[in-house]
Amino acid sequence: MAGLPDKKLPRRAEWDKAWPQTFDGETSKGQTIWYMMVPTNFASSFKPEETALYHAQDMATLSRTKIELMATKGRKYTGNHHALVVDMNSDRGAVSKSFMKYFKSAVLHPKGPNKTQHFFPDALSGAFIVNTPMMYRALWGFAKMFIEPDTARKFQMLGYSFLDELKAGGVEIAGLPMCIGGEGPNPAGFKAKLEGGVGRGKSHQIKLTPKKKAAKLAWFFEVSKNISFKICCCGGTEQLERGAVDSNKKGVIDLDPAKDYGTFVFELENKDHKSVAVSYIIDLLND
Repeated sequence: MAGLPDKKLPRRAEWDKAWPQTFDGETSKGQTIWYMMVPTNFASSFKPEETALYHAQDMATLSRTKIELMATKGRKYTGNHHALVVDMNSDRGAVSKSFMKYFKSAVLHPKGPNKTQHFFPDALSGAFIVNTPMMYRALWGFAKMFIEPDTARKFQMLGYSFLDELKAGGVEIAGLPMCIGGEGPNPAGFKAKLEGGVGRGKSHQIKLTPKKKAAKLAWFFEVSKNISFKICCCGGTEQLERGAVDSNKKGVIDLDPAKDYGTFVFELENKDHKSVAVSYIIDLLND
């Protein structure tokens, strides 16, 4: 399994689109945060054995990430635990049909990803299912009666207000992706929407605090009405670019490998309109 994270699988790009995820966050205990978003349109064309293979590659990538994290902290790898954050809020409520399709065709199937679990130890310290519709929370209350108590205690089904529970579990919001209100990278190529848009006379900041250096900072904005923007680094003290967006705009900023950019701040300002809907992609690139 050592070479699995780097293996070129034929449908990897499709899988990444079906299951957006990151491994960049860190808990207060130094554990890796594995964030994944349940999609609204799971690619049912994936066969159960394919689903098992891509899940196995994800788990192998997670294991390598934990090894790298502990190496930076001077700790030997001994099967360290990780925290899992699953975001059900692809489109409040719209995820249900897709999730059930995935559950039926993959998890319950004898060739599904449950068959990959023997490759990996039970290293889950806690799982937080956030933005969970009420139906799933009610079902969980019934289902956990049939699960080992120690295992059931690892899982928390949380609604649309979850920050306090995450913090109590050692998961700081800053360690999560931007799309959920954190400061970590979003899944690569993921188009996020600003909840509620930007109101008249208001501005909105998106912050990105990378843990690793990158060669380029790529960005894309898509707006319903024109809006002004500026991109800064070092927590907002140094401006890198500014301008306006009428419908959509993209750009790439070359980064100096010797410079410490700190936190990147993307600020959007609406001066003229009642409200502006905004979608964005922000990626850190190495080529």
